[in-house]
Amino acid sequence: MAKIAEIVKDVPVVYGQYDMVVNGDMSVQDVFHQMVSQGAQTVGVQTDESNPPVLLSRHQLLRALANNVDGLQEMLDQIRKQINESTGQQIDLLQQAVTPHPNTNANQKFEQALKVMTEGLIILDPQGHIESANPAARQMVGLENQADLEVVERMLDQVGFRALMTFSGQSTWQTSGQFRIKSNQSHLLDVHWSAMNSDWGQMLGWVLTMRDITGEVAAETTKSEFIAAISHELRTPLTSIQNAVSNILAGVTGKVNDNTRTYLEIMKGDCHRFTDLINDLLDIAKLEAGNMPITQRVISLESLAQNTVQESEEVARLAEVKLTCEIEPDICAVYADIKRIRQVLTNLLRNAIQHTPAGGTVAVSVHDRGADIVTEVADTGMGISIELQKQLFTKFYQIARQAGSGSKGNGLGLAICKGIIAVHGGTLWLESQSGQGSRFFFSLPKIDPTKILHKHLDRVIVSSQRHQSRFGMLLIAFEMSRKSDVPLRQAAGKIIGEMLTQSRFFLASDMDIALQSGENEMVFVVNDFGRQTVESVQHKIEMNLLNFLKKRFIGIPIVPMLGTSIWPRDGADRSGLETAARKGLAPLIAG
Repeated sequence: MAKIAEIVKDVPVVYGQYDMVVNGDMSVQDVFHQMVSQGAQTVGVQTDESNPPVLLSRHQLLRALANNVDGLQEMLDQIRKQINESTGQQIDLLQQAVTPHPNTNANQKFEQALKVMTEGLIILDPQGHIESANPAARQMVGLENQADLEVVERMLDQVGFRALMTFSGQSTWQTSGQFRIKSNQSHLLDVHWSAMNSDWGQMLGWVLTMRDITGEVAAETTKSEFIAAISHELRTPLTSIQNAVSNILAGVTGKVNDNTRTYLEIMKGDCHRFTDLINDLLDIAKLEAGNMPITQRVISLESLAQNTVQESEEVARLAEVKLTCEIEPDICAVYADIKRIRQVLTNLLRNAIQHTPAGGTVAVSVHDRGADIVTEVADTGMGISIELQKQLFTKFYQIARQAGSGSKGNGLGLAICKGIIAVHGGTLWLESQSGQGSRFFFSLPKIDPTKILHKHLDRVIVSSQRHQSRFGMLLIAFEMSRKSDVPLRQAAGKIIGEMLTQSRFFLASDMDIALQSGENEMVFVVNDFGRQTVESVQHKIEMNLLNFLKKRFIGIPIVPMLGTSIWPRDGADRSGLETAARKGLAPLIAG
């Protein structure tokens, strides 16, 4: 991030009263954060002890920073252009090097190509020792052009090159890969490598290429910091405008005539769109900084998918698009932030509806795929070509911009979705062809219910100790007269699935969870929260369970057992609570 003194150089020098004083060596980001935290509107920048501080307003700071970021974008574009041109030239040179020429030795030509390359290139033998390193590679690791190969090899080992090229904990080398690493001069290097084999399959060694991306990454970081800063700055006035418009529409300032109301409604809609843009900008900044907060809990994707589809039905109806939802039986729960996963699914659904012509279909489905649960959103829309797919998940990119006026989106939705899923340990991907519709998928890892339950109980115990509150563990197990009977086990699974789906109606606190803890059992952890008590939730669960059994499984020899334990009455730790709940298991029979 640029120093504040560099920004002052580009604005008219003004001396006057200021709310705070900063040193010219401070970064713009730090100055801005201090101004926001102290509520300062002006700042005095001390660039020279012999002169008074230069006066700078918050508006001037942001405007100057915006100009700085525009310059950084031009620099990034130029860097990318140079990289593409340089890489193409280097490939041409290397191809020419292996082509015999009547007046030039092939080896001499190859050596010359290595010298003029701006990318670092290193060749290793089959044992991993350096056979060749061009001048650019030597410079990137902080050595002179004339440094011998033994020195280069020692320097590479110091920064961990060869260690990163092996499988973790093994001596076997990977055939190809990529990593980023800092040199001894704190330069960030992007390294790619791949194995070289002869036409007969004989191992010849490895070729490594590396590029110094320090400036490129710094510029991208500055852009992200600016986006976060300007988004925070815009939130306060926008909130004031929204509140003012809402109050006027509500008649707080007097009766509003029809013409004025029309303009105010337009303003209100624009405020909402502006708010969505700011929220998206903040989300993408948090993701890029690696500090997006997520609150994970056990959630049912079946319930989430059904609710999200239901919420999107009106949008689909107006677009004359048919919405369907299909959930594979016995889908297990996942451990995720329900708000963020709903954000992902809603975005994919709205995009699919928006790009599907009238009369088309958008289908949501949830599948079990081994170690993951995969959610799919498929449409019968225009499809996306392979060329466009390469850019689809980048910031500010929109398919609709390729032709026609397009939609009112901002091109951040898919980039945010991809980041959210990555934070959860999953993957977001696309399968599509032009004219054949699109299928977006995202995967979430399955949970180990026992580990999740133990982790959650430990967390709730600490919270309850701090707030001097109590919570309960409700264990529901199904006792069957014929345990080997497959239909009975399937019936128990359906009951558990239904109870998990309905759990959102009787759990109120963020610290409450419901999960399947075994083939024929499930657990609720319930906190006293407002008017909610453990006993009131237990009563709701009993009534719902008995009513469901009566409607769907009457006459089937399956008996629900319920055991309850209360913290701290029945146990001081999770082990004691689990033991008490299992000891207390008793048949649940309708009165």
